[in-house]
Amino acid sequence: MPGSPRPFVAAHRGRPLAAALAAALLASACSSDDGPGPAGPEPVQPSVASSEVAANPLNVISAVVQADTRDAQTVRVEFGRAGAFEEATPEFPATGGVQQLPVLGLHEESDYQLRVVATSTTGDTAVGAPLAFRTGALPASIVDFQVIRSGPSSPGFTLLAPSTVPYHPPVIVDLEGRVVWYRETSAIVADFQLQPNGHYTGAVIVPNVNPFLGAEYEEWDVLGNLVDVWTAPGRITDLHELRLLGDGNQALILGFSTTTGDLRPFGGPAGGTVVGNVLQRLVRGGAVLFEWNSVDHYALEDALPFAWVTAHPGGYDMVHANAIEIDADGNYLISSRHLSEITKIDSETGDIIWRMGKGPANEFTFLNDPHDGFHMQHTPRRLENGNLLLLDNGNFHAPPSSRAVEYAVDEGARTATLVWSFEPGIASCCMGNAQRLPGGNTLVALGNDFRVFEVTQGGQVVWELRFPTPANIFGFYRAFRVPSLYGNVD
Repeated sequence: MPGSPRPFVAAHRGRPLAAALAAALLASACSSDDGPGPAGPEPVQPSVASSEVAANPLNVISAVVQADTRDAQTVRVEFGRAGAFEEATPEFPATGGVQQLPVLGLHEESDYQLRVVATSTTGDTAVGAPLAFRTGALPASIVDFQVIRSGPSSPGFTLLAPSTVPYHPPVIVDLEGRVVWYRETSAIVADFQLQPNGHYTGAVIVPNVNPFLGAEYEEWDVLGNLVDVWTAPGRITDLHELRLLGDGNQALILGFSTTTGDLRPFGGPAGGTVVGNVLQRLVRGGAVLFEWNSVDHYALEDALPFAWVTAHPGGYDMVHANAIEIDADGNYLISSRHLSEITKIDSETGDIIWRMGKGPANEFTFLNDPHDGFHMQHTPRRLENGNLLLLDNGNFHAPPSSRAVEYAVDEGARTATLVWSFEPGIASCCMGNAQRLPGGNTLVALGNDFRVFEVTQGGQVVWELRFPTPANIFGFYRAFRVPSLYGNVD
Protein backbone atom coordinates (compact mmCIF):
# COMPACT_ATOMS: atom_id res chain seq x y z
CA MET A 1 0.00 0.00 0.00
CA PRO A 2 1.47 3.43 -0.88
CA GLY A 3 2.80 5.22 2.17
CA SER A 4 2.82 2.09 4.39
CA PRO A 5 6.07 1.39 6.27
CA ARG A 6 8.40 -1.34 5.15
CA PRO A 7 12.02 -1.88 6.17
CA PHE A 8 14.51 -0.87 3.54
CA VAL A 9 18.18 -0.01 3.78
CA ALA A 10 20.40 1.17 0.99
CA ALA A 11 23.97 1.68 2.20
CA HIS A 12 26.25 4.28 0.70
CA ARG A 13 29.77 4.11 2.12
CA GLY A 14 30.94 6.90 -0.18
CA ARG A 15 33.87 4.65 -1.42
CA PRO A 16 33.33 3.34 -4.94
CA LEU A 17 35.46 0.33 -5.90
CA ALA A 18 37.79 2.24 -8.23
CA ALA A 19 38.44 4.91 -5.60
CA ALA A 20 39.09 2.26 -2.97
CA LEU A 21 41.66 0.48 -5.21
CA ALA A 22 43.39 3.77 -5.96
CA ALA A 23 43.59 4.59 -2.28
CA ALA A 24 45.07 1.17 -1.53
CA LEU A 25 47.73 1.55 -4.23
CA LEU A 26 48.64 5.02 -2.99
CA ALA A 27 48.94 3.77 0.58
CA SER A 28 51.23 0.92 -0.58
CA ALA A 29 53.45 3.26 -2.59
CA CYS A 30 53.84 5.68 0.28
CA SER A 31 54.58 3.04 2.94
CA SER A 32 58.00 2.76 4.59
CA ASP A 33 59.90 0.15 6.50
CA ASP A 34 58.42 1.60 9.67
CA GLY A 35 55.10 -0.04 8.84
CA PRO A 36 51.67 1.37 7.97
CA GLY A 37 50.42 4.67 9.39
CA PRO A 38 47.47 4.96 11.75
CA ALA A 39 44.21 3.62 10.38
CA GLY A 40 41.26 5.95 9.79
CA PRO A 41 38.03 5.69 11.73
CA GLU A 42 36.00 2.60 11.12
CA PRO A 43 32.89 3.35 9.08
CA VAL A 44 29.68 3.53 11.06
CA GLN A 45 26.83 2.19 8.98
CA PRO A 46 23.43 3.68 9.90
CA SER A 47 20.12 2.11 9.06
CA VAL A 48 16.52 3.14 8.48
CA ALA A 49 14.55 0.39 10.17
CA SER A 50 11.16 1.78 9.12
CA SER A 51 9.47 4.93 7.92
CA GLU A 52 5.94 6.12 7.22
CA VAL A 53 4.24 9.36 6.26
CA ALA A 54 1.03 10.96 7.53
CA ALA A 55 -0.96 14.10 6.86
CA ASN A 56 -0.68 17.06 9.20
CA PRO A 57 -4.22 17.95 10.32
CA LEU A 58 -3.13 21.53 11.04
CA ASN A 59 -1.61 22.26 7.64
CA VAL A 60 -2.51 20.40 4.42
CA ILE A 61 0.65 21.53 2.58
CA SER A 62 2.91 19.75 5.04
CA ALA A 63 3.55 16.15 6.04
CA VAL A 64 4.77 14.27 9.10
CA VAL A 65 7.28 11.48 8.50
CA GLN A 66 7.91 8.99 11.27
CA ALA A 67 11.29 7.33 11.01
CA ASP A 68 13.06 4.67 13.05
CA THR A 69 16.82 5.05 12.54
CA ARG A 70 19.82 3.34 14.12
CA ASP A 71 23.49 4.42 14.45
CA ALA A 72 22.71 7.78 12.84
CA GLN A 73 23.89 11.24 13.80
CA THR A 74 21.46 13.17 11.60
CA VAL A 75 18.37 12.43 9.57
CA ARG A 76 16.56 14.28 6.78
CA VAL A 77 13.68 13.73 4.40
CA GLU A 78 14.20 14.05 0.65
CA PHE A 79 11.06 14.69 -1.38
CA GLY A 80 9.72 15.80 -4.72
CA ARG A 81 7.04 15.45 -7.35
CA ALA A 82 7.02 13.30 -10.48
CA GLY A 83 9.23 10.68 -8.88
CA ALA A 84 12.16 13.03 -8.27
CA PHE A 85 13.80 13.86 -4.95
CA GLU A 86 14.94 17.38 -5.76
CA GLU A 87 14.19 18.91 -2.34
CA ALA A 88 15.13 18.07 1.23
CA THR A 89 14.41 19.14 4.78
CA PRO A 90 17.26 20.36 6.97
CA GLU A 91 19.37 17.78 8.77
CA PHE A 92 17.74 16.99 12.11
CA PRO A 93 19.61 15.43 15.03
CA ALA A 94 18.87 11.70 15.12
CA THR A 95 17.38 10.43 18.36
CA GLY A 96 18.45 6.83 17.93
CA GLY A 97 14.92 5.50 17.59
CA VAL A 98 11.52 6.57 16.37
CA GLN A 99 11.12 10.31 15.73
CA GLN A 100 8.80 12.60 13.79
CA LEU A 101 10.20 14.76 11.00
CA PRO A 102 8.33 17.77 9.55
CA VAL A 103 8.16 18.26 5.80
CA LEU A 104 7.02 21.78 4.98
CA GLY A 105 6.28 24.06 2.05
CA LEU A 106 4.62 21.52 -0.23
CA HIS A 107 2.34 22.45 -3.13
CA GLU A 108 -1.37 21.94 -2.59
CA GLU A 109 -3.19 19.00 -4.23
CA SER A 110 0.04 17.40 -5.44
CA ASP A 111 1.49 13.90 -5.40
CA TYR A 112 4.86 13.49 -3.71
CA GLN A 113 7.44 10.83 -3.08
CA LEU A 114 9.48 11.05 0.09
CA ARG A 115 12.33 9.07 1.60
CA VAL A 116 14.32 9.19 4.84
CA VAL A 117 18.11 9.57 4.69
CA ALA A 118 20.13 8.78 7.81
CA THR A 119 23.78 9.86 8.13
CA SER A 120 26.32 8.52 10.64
CA THR A 121 29.23 10.24 12.36
CA THR A 122 31.56 9.00 9.61
CA GLY A 123 29.37 10.34 6.80
CA ASP A 124 27.96 6.99 5.75
CA THR A 125 24.29 7.05 4.77
CA ALA A 126 21.26 4.82 4.62
CA VAL A 127 18.15 5.54 2.54
CA GLY A 128 14.67 4.42 3.51
CA ALA A 129 11.93 3.12 1.24
CA PRO A 130 10.05 5.62 -0.98
CA LEU A 131 6.81 6.87 0.54
CA ALA A 132 3.83 8.19 -1.43
CA PHE A 133 1.88 11.21 -0.21
CA ARG A 134 -0.73 13.59 -1.61
CA THR A 135 -1.36 17.07 -0.21
CA GLY A 136 -4.81 18.58 0.25
CA ALA A 137 -6.39 21.81 -0.95
CA LEU A 138 -5.69 25.04 0.91
CA PRO A 139 -8.55 26.44 2.99
CA ALA A 140 -10.90 28.66 0.99
CA SER A 141 -10.14 31.54 3.36
CA ILE A 142 -6.60 31.87 1.98
CA VAL A 143 -6.31 34.36 -0.88
CA ASP A 144 -3.75 34.74 -3.64
CA PHE A 145 -0.89 37.17 -3.10
CA GLN A 146 0.72 39.16 -5.89
CA VAL A 147 4.48 39.61 -6.11
CA ILE A 148 6.35 42.11 -8.27
CA ARG A 149 10.09 41.43 -8.62
CA SER A 150 12.42 44.01 -10.11
CA GLY A 151 15.82 42.95 -8.83
CA PRO A 152 17.71 40.38 -6.71
CA SER A 153 15.91 39.88 -3.40
CA SER A 154 17.11 38.40 -0.14
CA PRO A 155 16.38 34.69 0.31
CA GLY A 156 13.75 33.45 2.69
CA PHE A 157 10.05 33.49 3.44
CA THR A 158 7.70 36.27 4.58
CA LEU A 159 5.36 35.99 7.57
CA LEU A 160 2.18 38.01 7.86
CA ALA A 161 -1.27 37.72 9.43
CA PRO A 162 -4.06 39.45 7.48
CA SER A 163 -6.84 41.00 9.54
CA THR A 164 -9.97 40.21 7.55
CA VAL A 165 -13.65 39.54 7.98
CA PRO A 166 -14.30 36.78 7.08
CA TYR A 167 -11.27 35.32 8.79
CA HIS A 168 -7.88 34.73 7.10
CA PRO A 169 -5.24 32.64 8.91
CA PRO A 170 -1.65 33.75 9.47
CA VAL A 171 0.52 32.62 6.58
CA ILE A 172 4.07 32.39 5.31
CA VAL A 173 4.70 33.02 1.62
CA ASP A 174 7.73 32.38 -0.56
CA LEU A 175 9.39 34.93 -2.82
CA GLU A 176 6.88 34.15 -5.57
CA GLY A 177 3.93 34.84 -3.27
CA ARG A 178 2.92 31.18 -2.89
CA VAL A 179 1.54 30.27 0.53
CA VAL A 180 3.91 27.67 1.97
CA TRP A 181 2.71 27.58 5.61
CA TYR A 182 -0.40 28.53 7.52
CA ARG A 183 -2.01 27.93 10.88
CA GLU A 184 -5.76 28.22 11.39
CA THR A 185 -6.85 29.77 14.69
CA SER A 186 -10.08 30.51 16.53
CA ALA A 187 -9.94 34.25 15.70
CA ILE A 188 -7.93 36.90 13.88
CA VAL A 189 -4.20 37.00 14.65
CA ALA A 190 -2.36 40.30 15.12
CA ASP A 191 1.33 39.92 16.07
CA PHE A 192 2.83 36.89 14.29
CA GLN A 193 6.55 36.18 14.38
CA LEU A 194 9.31 33.61 14.66
CA GLN A 195 10.85 33.47 18.12
CA PRO A 196 14.49 32.73 19.09
CA ASN A 197 13.59 29.20 20.26
CA GLY A 198 12.44 28.29 16.73
CA HIS A 199 8.71 28.43 17.50
CA TYR A 200 6.10 30.75 16.04
CA THR A 201 3.81 32.89 18.17
CA GLY A 202 0.51 34.47 17.20
CA ALA A 203 -1.60 36.95 19.16
CA VAL A 204 -5.07 35.42 18.80
CA ILE A 205 -7.61 38.14 19.51
CA VAL A 206 -10.03 37.31 22.32
CA PRO A 207 -13.43 38.73 21.31
CA ASN A 208 -15.49 40.86 23.69
CA VAL A 209 -12.75 41.21 26.29
CA ASN A 210 -12.36 44.97 26.10
CA PRO A 211 -12.44 47.64 23.39
CA PHE A 212 -8.67 47.51 23.03
CA LEU A 213 -8.66 43.97 21.72
CA GLY A 214 -7.25 41.63 24.31
CA ALA A 215 -5.38 38.57 23.08
CA GLU A 216 -3.82 35.27 24.03
CA TYR A 217 -0.47 34.38 22.51
CA GLU A 218 -0.37 30.87 21.14
CA GLU A 219 3.07 29.31 20.73
CA TRP A 220 3.34 26.77 17.89
CA ASP A 221 6.06 24.45 16.68
CA VAL A 222 6.83 24.36 12.96
CA LEU A 223 4.03 21.84 12.35
CA GLY A 224 1.55 24.16 14.05
CA ASN A 225 1.16 22.07 17.19
CA LEU A 226 0.17 24.16 20.20
CA VAL A 227 3.11 24.28 22.61
CA ASP A 228 1.91 26.85 25.13
CA VAL A 229 -0.30 29.90 25.69
CA TRP A 230 1.21 33.15 26.98
CA THR A 231 -0.76 35.90 28.73
CA ALA A 232 0.10 38.83 30.99
CA PRO A 233 -0.69 37.62 34.53
CA GLY A 234 -3.25 39.79 36.28
CA ARG A 235 -3.81 41.90 33.16
CA ILE A 236 -5.68 41.87 29.89
CA THR A 237 -3.01 40.89 27.38
CA ASP A 238 -2.14 43.36 24.62
CA LEU A 239 -2.01 42.00 21.05
CA HIS A 240 1.00 44.03 19.90
CA GLU A 241 4.14 42.18 21.01
CA LEU A 242 5.50 39.07 22.68
CA ARG A 243 9.26 38.54 22.73
CA LEU A 244 10.50 35.16 23.91
CA LEU A 245 14.00 35.31 25.35
CA GLY A 246 16.82 32.86 24.72
CA ASP A 247 15.57 29.29 24.90
CA GLY A 248 12.00 30.47 25.41
CA ASN A 249 11.68 30.00 29.15
CA GLN A 250 11.22 33.73 29.70
CA ALA A 251 9.33 36.40 27.77
CA LEU A 252 8.53 40.09 27.55
CA ILE A 253 4.84 40.84 27.07
CA LEU A 254 2.51 43.84 27.05
CA GLY A 255 -0.71 44.18 29.01
CA PHE A 256 -3.25 46.91 29.79
CA SER A 257 -3.58 49.07 32.87
CA THR A 258 -6.11 51.76 33.79
CA THR A 259 -6.30 54.84 35.98
CA THR A 260 -8.55 57.87 36.29
CA GLY A 261 -7.71 61.49 35.69
CA ASP A 262 -9.09 64.97 35.19
CA LEU A 263 -9.43 65.12 31.42
CA ARG A 264 -11.22 68.47 31.25
CA PRO A 265 -8.09 70.27 29.93
CA PHE A 266 -8.18 67.84 26.98
CA GLY A 267 -11.91 68.05 26.34
CA GLY A 268 -12.85 65.03 28.43
CA PRO A 269 -14.64 64.44 31.73
CA ALA A 270 -13.37 65.28 35.18
CA GLY A 271 -12.99 61.64 36.19
CA GLY A 272 -12.19 59.98 32.89
CA THR A 273 -10.80 56.45 32.61
CA VAL A 274 -7.31 56.41 31.10
CA VAL A 275 -5.94 53.21 29.55
CA GLY A 276 -2.19 52.64 29.77
CA ASN A 277 0.15 49.69 29.34
CA VAL A 278 2.31 47.43 31.44
CA LEU A 279 5.50 45.73 30.32
CA GLN A 280 6.12 42.40 32.06
CA ARG A 281 9.05 40.02 32.11
CA LEU A 282 7.79 36.58 33.08
CA VAL A 283 8.84 32.96 33.15
CA ARG A 284 7.03 30.20 31.34
CA GLY A 285 4.18 29.25 33.61
CA GLY A 286 3.33 32.82 34.60
CA ALA A 287 5.60 34.07 37.40
CA VAL A 288 6.27 37.80 36.89
CA LEU A 289 9.90 38.87 37.39
CA PHE A 290 9.49 42.52 36.42
CA GLU A 291 6.56 44.86 35.76
CA TRP A 292 6.63 48.41 34.51
CA ASN A 293 3.38 50.39 34.47
CA SER A 294 3.02 53.42 32.22
CA VAL A 295 0.58 55.14 34.59
CA ASP A 296 3.45 55.48 37.09
CA HIS A 297 5.71 57.25 34.61
CA TYR A 298 3.71 59.14 31.98
CA ALA A 299 1.75 62.35 32.62
CA LEU A 300 -1.51 63.07 30.85
CA GLU A 301 0.24 65.94 29.08
CA ASP A 302 2.66 63.47 27.45
CA ALA A 303 -0.02 62.11 25.10
CA LEU A 304 -0.84 63.51 21.68
CA PRO A 305 -4.13 65.43 21.37
CA PHE A 306 -5.21 62.53 19.15
CA ALA A 307 -5.42 60.29 22.24
CA TRP A 308 -8.23 62.37 23.74
CA VAL A 309 -10.41 62.68 20.64
CA THR A 310 -12.40 59.48 21.15
CA ALA A 311 -13.64 57.93 24.38
CA HIS A 312 -13.76 54.16 23.89
CA PRO A 313 -16.07 52.11 26.11
CA GLY A 314 -13.06 51.11 28.21
CA GLY A 315 -11.57 54.60 28.46
CA TYR A 316 -9.19 56.92 26.64
CA ASP A 317 -6.35 55.10 24.86
CA MET A 318 -3.56 57.36 26.11
CA VAL A 319 -0.46 55.21 25.49
CA HIS A 320 -1.12 52.50 22.90
CA ALA A 321 2.17 50.64 23.33
CA ASN A 322 2.92 48.60 20.22
CA ALA A 323 6.45 47.18 20.43
CA ILE A 324 9.17 45.94 22.77
CA GLU A 325 12.89 45.83 22.00
CA ILE A 326 15.74 44.53 24.15
CA ASP A 327 18.52 47.08 23.78
CA ALA A 328 22.19 46.16 23.42
CA ASP A 329 22.84 47.05 27.07
CA GLY A 330 20.00 44.83 28.30
CA ASN A 331 17.55 47.64 28.97
CA TYR A 332 14.16 47.86 27.27
CA LEU A 333 12.74 50.05 24.55
CA ILE A 334 8.97 50.46 24.42
CA SER A 335 7.17 52.15 21.53
CA SER A 336 4.05 54.14 22.45
CA ARG A 337 2.06 55.21 19.41
CA HIS A 338 -0.21 57.77 21.10
CA LEU A 339 2.80 59.49 22.63
CA SER A 340 4.80 59.43 19.35
CA GLU A 341 7.59 58.19 21.56
CA ILE A 342 10.15 55.48 22.10
CA THR A 343 11.03 55.22 25.79
CA LYS A 344 14.17 53.54 27.11
CA ILE A 345 13.52 51.83 30.47
CA ASP A 346 16.01 50.50 32.98
CA SER A 347 15.38 46.75 33.06
CA GLU A 348 16.24 46.51 36.77
CA THR A 349 14.73 49.63 38.35
CA GLY A 350 12.07 50.60 35.80
CA ASP A 351 13.39 54.16 35.71
CA ILE A 352 13.08 56.03 32.43
CA ILE A 353 16.51 56.54 30.84
CA TRP A 354 15.42 58.65 27.86
CA ARG A 355 12.45 59.57 25.66
CA MET A 356 12.58 60.06 21.89
CA GLY A 357 10.02 61.07 19.24
CA LYS A 358 7.83 63.96 18.11
CA GLY A 359 5.69 63.73 21.23
CA PRO A 360 5.51 66.39 23.95
CA ALA A 361 8.13 64.70 26.19
CA ASN A 362 10.85 64.25 23.54
CA GLU A 363 14.43 64.77 24.80
CA PHE A 364 16.29 64.39 21.49
CA THR A 365 17.38 66.71 18.71
CA PHE A 366 16.82 65.20 15.26
CA LEU A 367 19.54 65.91 12.72
CA ASN A 368 19.50 65.56 8.91
CA ASP A 369 15.79 64.70 9.10
CA PRO A 370 13.40 66.67 6.88
CA HIS A 371 10.46 65.65 9.10
CA ASP A 372 12.31 66.46 12.32
CA GLY A 373 11.44 63.12 13.93
CA PHE A 374 8.79 60.41 13.76
CA HIS A 375 5.04 60.25 14.46
CA MET A 376 2.91 57.31 15.67
CA GLN A 377 5.71 54.83 14.94
CA HIS A 378 5.94 51.04 15.02
CA THR A 379 8.52 48.34 15.76
CA PRO A 380 11.82 49.99 16.73
CA ARG A 381 14.73 47.57 16.43
CA ARG A 382 18.35 48.14 17.46
CA LEU A 383 20.66 47.12 14.59
CA GLU A 384 24.04 45.43 14.86
CA ASN A 385 25.71 48.72 13.90
CA GLY A 386 24.11 50.37 16.93
CA ASN A 387 21.59 52.40 14.95
CA LEU A 388 17.84 52.40 15.51
CA LEU A 389 15.49 51.23 12.71
CA LEU A 390 11.73 51.77 12.84
CA LEU A 391 8.62 52.49 10.80
CA ASP A 392 7.51 56.10 11.03
CA ASN A 393 3.80 56.06 10.17
CA GLY A 394 4.01 59.83 9.85
CA ASN A 395 0.36 60.61 10.53
CA PHE A 396 1.07 64.24 11.38
CA HIS A 397 3.78 65.00 8.86
CA ALA A 398 2.78 67.68 6.35
CA PRO A 399 1.45 66.01 4.29
CA PRO A 400 1.08 62.64 6.07
CA SER A 401 3.69 60.20 4.76
CA SER A 402 5.00 56.86 6.01
CA ARG A 403 8.64 55.83 5.84
CA ALA A 404 11.24 53.46 7.21
CA VAL A 405 13.96 55.37 9.04
CA GLU A 406 17.38 54.54 10.49
CA TYR A 407 18.92 56.84 13.08
CA ALA A 408 22.42 56.99 14.50
CA VAL A 409 21.69 57.66 18.16
CA ASP A 410 24.03 59.50 20.54
CA GLU A 411 22.41 58.85 23.90
CA GLY A 412 24.81 61.12 25.78
CA ALA A 413 24.31 64.12 23.51
CA ARG A 414 20.63 63.26 23.00
CA THR A 415 20.85 63.45 19.20
CA ALA A 416 19.32 61.19 16.55
CA THR A 417 20.83 61.61 13.09
CA LEU A 418 18.90 60.24 10.13
CA VAL A 419 21.33 58.08 8.10
CA TRP A 420 18.89 56.18 5.88
CA SER A 421 15.23 56.30 4.95
CA PHE A 422 12.74 54.89 2.47
CA GLU A 423 9.68 57.03 1.83
CA PRO A 424 7.48 55.66 -0.99
CA GLY A 425 4.94 58.48 -0.91
CA ILE A 426 2.26 56.44 0.87
CA ALA A 427 0.37 57.43 4.00
CA SER A 428 -0.22 54.20 5.94
CA CYS A 429 -1.93 55.44 9.08
CA CYS A 430 -1.34 52.43 11.28
CA MET A 431 0.42 49.07 11.65
CA GLY A 432 3.61 48.11 9.84
CA ASN A 433 7.31 47.60 10.55
CA ALA A 434 10.81 47.69 9.09
CA GLN A 435 13.31 44.82 9.26
CA ARG A 436 16.98 44.94 8.21
CA LEU A 437 17.83 41.80 6.25
CA PRO A 438 21.19 39.97 6.42
CA GLY A 439 22.35 41.18 3.00
CA GLY A 440 21.73 44.84 3.82
CA ASN A 441 18.31 45.26 2.21
CA THR A 442 15.33 46.33 4.30
CA LEU A 443 11.85 44.80 4.46
CA VAL A 444 9.23 47.55 4.88
CA ALA A 445 5.63 46.60 5.66
CA LEU A 446 2.86 49.17 5.27
CA GLY A 447 0.12 47.13 6.89
CA ASN A 448 -2.77 49.50 6.32
CA ASP A 449 -1.75 49.89 2.67
CA PHE A 450 -1.64 46.09 2.19
CA ARG A 451 1.94 46.10 0.82
CA VAL A 452 5.38 44.84 1.75
CA PHE A 453 8.51 46.20 0.06
CA GLU A 454 12.08 44.94 -0.01
CA VAL A 455 14.39 47.86 -0.76
CA THR A 456 18.13 48.29 -1.20
CA GLN A 457 20.34 50.71 0.69
CA GLY A 458 19.99 52.94 -2.35
CA GLY A 459 16.20 52.93 -2.06
CA GLN A 460 15.47 50.66 -5.04
CA VAL A 461 12.43 48.42 -4.63
CA VAL A 462 13.49 44.90 -5.67
CA TRP A 463 10.49 42.95 -4.37
CA GLU A 464 6.93 43.88 -3.53
CA LEU A 465 4.12 41.81 -2.05
CA ARG A 466 0.54 42.95 -2.49
CA PHE A 467 -2.52 41.67 -0.72
CA PRO A 468 -6.02 41.95 -2.24
CA THR A 469 -7.85 44.95 -0.81
CA PRO A 470 -11.57 44.16 -0.58
CA ALA A 471 -13.81 46.18 1.70
CA ASN A 472 -13.59 43.53 4.41
CA ILE A 473 -9.86 43.81 5.12
CA PHE A 474 -8.21 46.08 7.65
CA GLY A 475 -4.66 45.17 6.63
CA PHE A 476 -1.98 43.19 8.41
CA TYR A 477 -0.08 44.17 11.51
CA ARG A 478 3.53 43.40 10.49
CA ALA A 479 5.62 41.28 8.15
CA PHE A 480 8.92 39.51 8.82
CA ARG A 481 11.37 37.70 6.51
CA VAL A 482 12.70 34.43 7.91
CA PRO A 483 15.42 32.22 6.38
CA SER A 484 13.65 28.87 6.80
CA LEU A 485 10.23 27.32 7.39
CA TYR A 486 11.87 25.07 9.97
CA GLY A 487 12.37 27.66 12.68
CA ASN A 488 16.01 28.07 13.60
CA VAL A 489 17.14 24.79 12.03
CA ASP A 490 19.62 25.50 9.22
